[in-house]
Amino acid sequence: MSANYFYNRIENDLERNATRVNTLGNSSFDSEETEDRLNRNANHRLNLTLKHKIDSFQNLTFRSRFNFNDGLFESLGDTRTFDSEDLLQNYGTRDYFAGGQTFKANGSLTYRLRFGRKGRALIANASANLGDEQRDGTLLSTNEFLQQNPPATTAFNQRQAYSDEANNYGGSLAYTEPLGKRRYIETRVEHQQYLNSTDKNFYDRITTPTPGEVFNPLLSNEFRRGYQYDRVGLNFMQNRAKYNLTFGAALQHSQLDGDVLGLENPIQQTFTRVLPSAFFNYDFKVGQNLNIEYNTSLREPSLEQLQPAVDNSDPLNVYTGNPALRPEYAHNLGARFMNFDQFTMSSFFVSLNTTYTRDRITNAASVDTLFRRFIRPINVENDYAVNASASYNTPIRPFKINFSTRLNNTYNRGILFVNELENTTDRWLNALEISFDNRRKEWTDWTIGAEVSQNSTRYSVSTSLNQSFVNQRFFGEITVFPTKKWAIGTGIDCTVYSRENFGEQRTIPLWRASVTRYVLKNNKGQIKLSAFDLLNQNIGISRSSQFNYIEEERVRNLARYFMLSFSYSLAGFKREKDGIEINL
Repeated sequence: MSANYFYNRIENDLERNATRVNTLGNSSFDSEETEDRLNRNANHRLNLTLKHKIDSFQNLTFRSRFNFNDGLFESLGDTRTFDSEDLLQNYGTRDYFAGGQTFKANGSLTYRLRFGRKGRALIANASANLGDEQRDGTLLSTNEFLQQNPPATTAFNQRQAYSDEANNYGGSLAYTEPLGKRRYIETRVEHQQYLNSTDKNFYDRITTPTPGEVFNPLLSNEFRRGYQYDRVGLNFMQNRAKYNLTFGAALQHSQLDGDVLGLENPIQQTFTRVLPSAFFNYDFKVGQNLNIEYNTSLREPSLEQLQPAVDNSDPLNVYTGNPALRPEYAHNLGARFMNFDQFTMSSFFVSLNTTYTRDRITNAASVDTLFRRFIRPINVENDYAVNASASYNTPIRPFKINFSTRLNNTYNRGILFVNELENTTDRWLNALEISFDNRRKEWTDWTIGAEVSQNSTRYSVSTSLNQSFVNQRFFGEITVFPTKKWAIGTGIDCTVYSRENFGEQRTIPLWRASVTRYVLKNNKGQIKLSAFDLLNQNIGISRSSQFNYIEEERVRNLARYFMLSFSYSLAGFKREKDGIEINL
């Protein structure tokens, strides 16, 4: 029997500014947002594991986890929206607070039986999960619509109470039968049941004629969801000296049931899908390997996506769930090749992953004449995603250095709806990194390199809104070891954000330095004085292209600071670290 307890408390105080360019048919509009956000979480987790060996052929394993979370979320922000002629259309302020507790408990029992014949085995598993989430929030918001005739102002003063009780359980049974000549067949049956009972109650806070609260039935709802599936599968496995092969299929029948208070017709949907899979691994020689994997999966809509309730925590961006959503059906195909030459110490790795998804769940947006966005999840016909990556590492012996390069390319084709206008979107993210470092590190350890990435979006209809931007990153680091007891290091990361679509180019240099003293026998102790962001330039910038907009987000990060640390290594600190480290 083993048990462990874990506690952590995280507080994240964030200041952010975001600028968006939003697509709207064949035109666009801009929005600016500032926000002060506080997120605090205290988490308790207890894990228990009990293993019992019945005899040499049978054993039982029981695992359980108990989790309690107490958290709060505060957001104070404002939003401004401009039309294509840069004329201010609306202005909104919001003060949102939510606090609550979540309790989760889960347990599983696994029984394993190994028969007398080699390879014949039976595995049975049963699991259960319980959850209880209670959350209470308040919203204060004022929105001004300047171009309305006459100009209008709306205000919200609400209390929002949310509760969700979850009860999930399931079980599976798998049997493996050897066929001889290192071939096996596996049969598996599985049942899973998910039950949720969710209440969302909104109350308008009033001051006249007397202070109090009034229940708002338009924003409130009671939602009961049941999702279950039964799956039966068959797999064939063959093991050889050079390769391993597995292929098979499963038949899954899923049922989604839901009841919404006030709606006459309950949600009732059933789905039956064949889920094929295959895996192939081939070893050409020592250090050279190829594997190919294909699998399929069903992903049911989340509780938030299904729940037909209005989330107006940001009244200028209102979200409503869709109880008619269907599960996503995804096909995934991946291939990976690796080659390592121990004589030249060169390595090459390449991978290709593709995903085709039917009934992909995405968000559809409608924007009214006051530039308010109403967002609702829908199923689209299909979605394609491809990722290709490659890396190459080799020593350049005449110069006593190592060379590394990494290439990563991601492509996605999806379908986007804004005001019922369908756009097929093509998105590319391409990145190339090159770096050099020294081979002999007894007295000096240094690295230099650069990375360039390009992000592009193309629309089938709104072609005038096609976008592309490039970011660059340059980095370098050097550590000098004057004696076996001392290390002095410094490094810099410089990121250049281009001006395309964002108005101006930004350059963020981050300079750091450190002095390290090794102490105790075999250098097991390390005392380190570090300085971060010596130029006091740290601003977190992220740029992304998603849904129907491109966005630049600027977050105020922890700027220049100094840190004194002590670390202890059970194996002792070496030029190349190994062993277990305990940081204090």
